[in-house]
Amino acid sequence: MFHFLKLAVRRLRSEADYVLFQQHVAQNLRMDLEKQLVTFSNKRVIELGSGHGGYSDIFSKGTAYFVATDLAFGGGRQALDRVQLNLEKPFPFRDHEFDVAFCSNVIEHLERRREFYAEVRRVLKPSGTFIVTFPPFYSVFMAGGHHFKPFHFLGQRIAIRIYNLLHSYQIRDYRTSFGTFGLYPLTIKQVRVELADSGFQIKAEFPRMSDFNTMNWRGLFADLFTAHACFVLEREARPL
Repeated sequence: MFHFLKLAVRRLRSEADYVLFQQHVAQNLRMDLEKQLVTFSNKRVIELGSGHGGYSDIFSKGTAYFVATDLAFGGGRQALDRVQLNLEKPFPFRDHEFDVAFCSNVIEHLERRREFYAEVRRVLKPSGTFIVTFPPFYSVFMAGGHHFKPFHFLGQRIAIRIYNLLHSYQIRDYRTSFGTFGLYPLTIKQVRVELADSGFQIKAEFPRMSDFNTMNWRGLFADLFTAHACFVLEREARPL
């Protein structure tokens, strides 16, 4: 835990530090996924939203084929296949091309999540695996508030007003807060319903970096005490 906290504190110093932080988190997550019998070995894997590439470095090991996708790319291994794309638009991949799809810290930035889920489902093989993780917006660990924390607990209007007072540039709302994409407050229950409605069956759900499954707690308590939620899903073979 101490090593994790040290990496978390240092992650904003440079891109290299952020990659090290991502690699550490990804290594722990991969071990947790293996406990759920999720394997990447000899599989065709697509990462949706690779960012600095730290997750790519870990999840690409042992795969038959791995492709990283994003609007723009940072560090990480240069040998990986990379495809630049907007995740809210149709993917340039064939139907049923991948065994596993993985995305972390992505869906809270997508306005058209239903379209995104539909494309993930399309490119996955029948009974393929979809792994999606995100920070609940109302978690006391505050990762879901991104750069608005801790003021996001006071509501959008107040959070943005305080943020604009503290910075030289102005933001109108969460939806346009990241320029080319936004921030959308998500709860565990909301994401659970969206995924089920989009043709995915939940096989496992657990919080990252925790020994307690707070995602099973009732109502808002699940969101409050889950730092980062992880869903392991199976693509249902039935047509929608």
